[in-house]
Amino acid sequence: MNRETNLRTLADEGPFDVLLIGGGIIGAGCARDLTTRGLRVALVEGRDFGHGTTARSTRLIHGGLRYLEQRDFGLVRESLRERELLLRNAPHLVHPLLFVTPLYTGGRHTRPLLKVGMTLYDVLSYDKSLPGHRTYDKKGLLNLEPGLSPEGLLGGATYSDGQVEMPERLCWENVLATAQGGGVAANYARVTQLLREGNKVIGAEVRDERSGATFPVRAALTVNTTGPWVDEALEQLLGRGSGGDGKQRFLRRTKGVHLVVPKFTDNAVVLVAGSDGRVFFVVPWRGFSVVGTTDTDFQGDLNDVAADADDVSYLQAETRRHFPRADVDTVFYTWAGVRALVLERSRTGMTESQVSRKDKIHDHAADGIPGLVTVLGGKITAYRAISEQLGALVVGILGKGGPSRTATTPYPGRPVGDPPHDSRLGDEVVHMLVHTHGSHAEAVLQLAAKDNDLARPVTPDAPEILAQVAYAAREEMAVSLGDALLRRTGVGFGPRQGLDGLEDAARVMAAVHGWPESRIAEEITGYLREIEPMRRFSSGASVKD
Repeated sequence: MNRETNLRTLADEGPFDVLLIGGGIIGAGCARDLTTRGLRVALVEGRDFGHGTTARSTRLIHGGLRYLEQRDFGLVRESLRERELLLRNAPHLVHPLLFVTPLYTGGRHTRPLLKVGMTLYDVLSYDKSLPGHRTYDKKGLLNLEPGLSPEGLLGGATYSDGQVEMPERLCWENVLATAQGGGVAANYARVTQLLREGNKVIGAEVRDERSGATFPVRAALTVNTTGPWVDEALEQLLGRGSGGDGKQRFLRRTKGVHLVVPKFTDNAVVLVAGSDGRVFFVVPWRGFSVVGTTDTDFQGDLNDVAADADDVSYLQAETRRHFPRADVDTVFYTWAGVRALVLERSRTGMTESQVSRKDKIHDHAADGIPGLVTVLGGKITAYRAISEQLGALVVGILGKGGPSRTATTPYPGRPVGDPPHDSRLGDEVVHMLVHTHGSHAEAVLQLAAKDNDLARPVTPDAPEILAQVAYAAREEMAVSLGDALLRRTGVGFGPRQGLDGLEDAARVMAAVHGWPESRIAEEITGYLREIEPMRRFSSGASVKD
């Protein structure tokens, strides 16, 4: 997919039926849904696809067992249904994961309550392909997770959910499906203002962040899918005196922080913090353990979200309470993101964790601004269902378009037939390629077969190869080193986040994009700047190494 070609199409081939502003998982999912309905769709993202909350989640596809305590049965059922659809339609990206729930003396859960919750979870996932829950005594649970503190341990239970190792790739496959369905998408294409006829929104002016050029994109309906940036986007685009209250707030935003540390569990483990009763996870991921997440109100700059010392100390202390021998002092890196939770003014006094994860769709025609719709809230697991809801609303507004087909349509990379084989690269590399690129792994292997240099690993501590960087630049709209290493491949998630292979990767991208020598140094500097917030608490080497 060629970004420059897409930009020209956006500028020259309107009006579109729908223009979506924001290319995280919600925006990309909405674009995919609308194309399956036969609508002409444009999707623009001011940075790279999936760079925000999508890339900073706990990387789980789950029903949300803890939401049962809030009696949010509808949300749990919806999420469990969506989990099954993702396991079926994107098996290369979403995998089953076993969760262990320990039960301790004096904890907030009793054995009967845990049994009721697990049974209800099974009932709500009546169409599941995963096994149901099992209960264990103390000895049985310690056999599963020997590192758990035995003091006060009564036993526990296990249940199954899902994991998406790279939600960035899931987001990308929605973008790719949009293109394959006739839609047009562009990253680094920032909306600077809405186009208006009176109060009616008829599209937006878009700036190419790479060239600085601006152009109008006209559409019958414009949809704001900017996630936690929703309030800022509306204030900027509507402003005071333009038919909307620039200070109106739709969201309550909370920050979630994760630590990446040496692996110390075999399964995902659900833990309850002793200091404040919050639920958090330890999740096996790419040879590490991910510990998280926090859940604290966030009022700061969305472009400067990072872990702070209190976040790190909180997660370390609460983890040691349950896993006293875990090495949580060795932090490879962290990530932090902001949840976009729907603000419920009628329900004040709720803690961050008590705020519902439900979504909401707001048609600004009710505010006297027809032609503009905003999608609020939601969680990654339920993004397809949210997209389907938005699609149904759009069809009703426009009076055109058919039913959604996303529930039964496989993702573009869903593997078909036998996996590829390459004796030169070995099984580990091929396995990684399939679980990253799915059916497109063969195209990456072909690049490596044509150029031996591209068959080399990017770094010595990870299986990713330079052919993936070349493929990302050629076919996946990766225009920066961060795009390629953090959002198209897993290179940036190694222990040193790709620091040992930056020049080689940059030169591969330079060959594709025609960068001058000076641009190579600029891209390396830009990548170091991008990962610096992730490495502030790293016990490893500095990004300056």
